[in-house]
Amino acid sequence: MTTRTVLAIAMCATVVLAGCAGLGGGGDNGTTASGAATTEATAIAEADTTAAGGEETTTAEDTATTAAEDEGTTTAAAATATTAGTMMGDDTTMATTTAMPTAGESPTITTGDVAGSEAFRFLAFEQPGTYTYEVTTGGSDGQEQSGEYVIDVVQASDDQYEVQVSFSMGEMSNQQTFTGTRQAVQQQMLSSQAGAFLAPLTTMTGFYGGRPLQVGQSWSSSSQQGTVGFEVTGEDSYAGVDCFVSQASLNGTTVHEACVSPDRGLAPYTVYYDESGTLTFEMELTSYEAG
Repeated sequence: MTTRTVLAIAMCATVVLAGCAGLGGGGDNGTTASGAATTEATAIAEADTTAAGGEETTTAEDTATTAAEDEGTTTAAAATATTAGTMMGDDTTMATTTAMPTAGESPTITTGDVAGSEAFRFLAFEQPGTYTYEVTTGGSDGQEQSGEYVIDVVQASDDQYEVQVSFSMGEMSNQQTFTGTRQAVQQQMLSSQAGAFLAPLTTMTGFYGGRPLQVGQSWSSSSQQGTVGFEVTGEDSYAGVDCFVSQASLNGTTVHEACVSPDRGLAPYTVYYDESGTLTFEMELTSYEAG
């Protein structure tokens, strides 16, 4: 399995649910997503020759409000989802061909106990810490490949972020460092080679972003393609990080499960399946060390 294949798998996993969350592009976002998709495409096209690693430092200076940060992350999510549908080459045939319906109506939402609920803000790190994930990818040939993905939040003040991201899988390895404001770091991470593995988590911005999560909450969207349902079913903990357990189904078939931690800006666990129930992408937090 080549580097290009693995990165495409990470991105294509998002196709399963991108339509439901309204991340497929369109209108003004469609234009933005197209441009950002070019950046992602370049990163993957270069992956075969740059996978040996090295360290890249990206510095960005910018200021933004919380609303702008969320908008920037959502736009990046749209770009990632759009790219996922176009990065399939001869060597990246995937089992994840299911497209979730684009919501044609306002979602129907059932809210559970709101006590202690918090809104999820993707990559909105509030404190330094090192998150180590085990990543598993699966392809149409049934072969799974595992590796390690590390997000090291060195600094996490509102106006100054520093995040180091690294991954290793088989013969592939890469490490990058990003500094700047929260919004700048988010955008740089999501358009980087190392950030490609964040694609499935990025799409979750459309599922959970800005939504207070609590056990018993559920919401759904319908279109001509079917019904997509989300439900928060309980609470769990990975590597000492507490999170809300959720699942998504398409016409009654589970295609996504996650454990979302609103106060961390991450999902300690996420997994995607195709229509047949075959795993296509999985990330599980195996270690967390406070900074």
